[in-house]
Amino acid sequence: MLSQKRLERDLETLQSDLKVLINDAKEMGTQQLEKVDTESVARQAQETIRNIRSQLKSAGDKVESSIETHPYTAIGAALGLGFLLGKLGSLGKHSTP
Repeated sequence: MLSQKRLERDLETLQSDLKVLINDAKEMGTQQLEKVDTESVARQAQETIRNIRSQLKSAGDKVESSIETHPYTAIGAALGLGFLLGKLGSLGKHSTP
């Protein structure tokens, strides 16, 4: 469960980083084009992509380690998640107009 919380925290950080990137891009879009340093923007985007890849790799490593350490827990979690997703998917199919 500790690894899952770390994964959730890493994913929240990733989501936050993406929001910052989007907001930065929006702010830059409102500035005059001749004032925008495209090389700087490209470097920042590349750095953000490297950070995202690093975080995803770290999260994947943590999940893999957790699965190897606790395989039955991982199977149970996967079954539970599949059940929940199946239930959520069927909610829209059974609604009455």
